[in-house]
Amino acid sequence: MSRLIIYVLLAVAVGLGLGYLVQLDPGYIRVSWMNYLVETTVWIALILIVITILLVQLVLKTLFALLATRAGFRSWREGYADSRAHKRTQRGLLDFAEGRWDRAERRLVNSADKSEVPMMSYLTAAQAASEQGDVARSNQLLNKAKAVMPNSDFAVELTQAQMYIAREQFDEAKALLVQLNGRRAGHSAVLRLLRQCMLETGDWAGLVKLLPEIDKHCKLTEDQMNGLRQSAWFNLLDSKATTAGITAENTLDNGSGTAELDDVWHSLPQQYAQHPVFIRSYVAGLMRAGSLGQAVTVLRKALTRNWQGDLGLLYVKAASASGDAEQAHADLSKWRAGRDEDPDLLLALGIAAERSGNLDEARACLEKSLQSRESSDTYGALGRVANRQGDFESGSHMLELALQHDQLEKRLASSGRVLQHV
Repeated sequence: MSRLIIYVLLAVAVGLGLGYLVQLDPGYIRVSWMNYLVETTVWIALILIVITILLVQLVLKTLFALLATRAGFRSWREGYADSRAHKRTQRGLLDFAEGRWDRAERRLVNSADKSEVPMMSYLTAAQAASEQGDVARSNQLLNKAKAVMPNSDFAVELTQAQMYIAREQFDEAKALLVQLNGRRAGHSAVLRLLRQCMLETGDWAGLVKLLPEIDKHCKLTEDQMNGLRQSAWFNLLDSKATTAGITAENTLDNGSGTAELDDVWHSLPQQYAQHPVFIRSYVAGLMRAGSLGQAVTVLRKALTRNWQGDLGLLYVKAASASGDAEQAHADLSKWRAGRDEDPDLLLALGIAAERSGNLDEARACLEKSLQSRESSDTYGALGRVANRQGDFESGSHMLELALQHDQLEKRLASSGRVLQHV
């Protein structure tokens, strides 16, 4: 308030001063230009000059305001278009997440030109087209994604590999991913997809080679990595075991075709080479290929190191097939020490004794095995021994029990598989 009073007093003082000066001497100005003559007082001339300056300033401000308004309108219009494109992109991504492929593709393609990340819009639209089964349009959109962003080949090809997998074209996806892994080793997304493709296609050799990279870059838990490693090595060994048997059948040459199987066996990590499941697969492959002597040697070594009941039965079978039943009988008699109540060892020893002609010992071992555990194998072996001894009534009864237990064991195994899937 006090400041306003001061301004008013100053204005009055200036006005009085100017009035006094005008009264004192109004002055005279005369301007002549061509045929025009202007005469006025000094004070009116000053007022006209001030008014002219103010008018010029007003005109300039008006022009600048008009220009600014035009630029602002253009900026608003562009911002509005960008905002619409952004909303379309968001809606397109939401449609894609909800599985509305047609709308997702349309919205993403329409907004791609105004999108902040047009490549991602085209890549997602390509996936939507692929989900609709339109491979040609999907490839066109992938090419557009490449065009809008230089050096995007890796991202585009990775997306294409994902689309191959979604269409269950695992061989094509694997071929592309192998190239990507060569260009950018250790890429976790590539390794994860490559692992999936190799599992689907049964490329166990490729998966085994990839295990170190997966372990280093994919951040699996210890249990997941151990499970993957064991599965890869076992399936590689088992596939070679199957191939060895097929090769032997086709060539009619027992013992041939085990080179690849032997290479895998000798490459196994130590913990797997001593695992009964791996030993059984390897020995089964050797036996199918006709390499019975080698199978017997592997089993004898494994059983000497650590007795395993299922391997003991396989050892008797392999030794008998190779004509070495007496050696199997001797080995099992030696391994019996400290395991006199082991039903698996007694069963294997009973079968070995039968095949060596020691029927009384075979019957005693088999009957003792039955006291610890009933099984179709034991009943069947005991039935054969009783028949060879002339005890046909007992033998027939044992074989009937073997059939009953076999059916029961199959039902139990089937029930167990059903429960695992529940």
